[in-house]
Amino acid sequence: MDSSWNGLADLIANLITKYAGVLELDNLPDPVPVNEYSIEKNNFDIAKKQIENEQYECYNNLEIYGQTELSRSKDIENKF
Repeated sequence: MDSSWNGLADLIANLITKYAGVLELDNLPDPVPVNEYSIEKNNFDIAKKQIENEQYECYNNLEIYGQTELSRSKDIENKF
């Protein structure tokens, strides 16, 4: 290994050692083997669904925030 990378390797090793208990690496599920065909075929679909889910969650959060702010502004108007 190039000597310029030794510091980074030491840092990563120390971080893993320090936070191994916090990360609970022993409690991770066992990896599920997959064949190459399923990876190539499904990667795009999985990524697309994840993006759609994130967009849906962001939209719902924005909608909830907007409704909350609207009700707050109505409460303020009713006080005056």
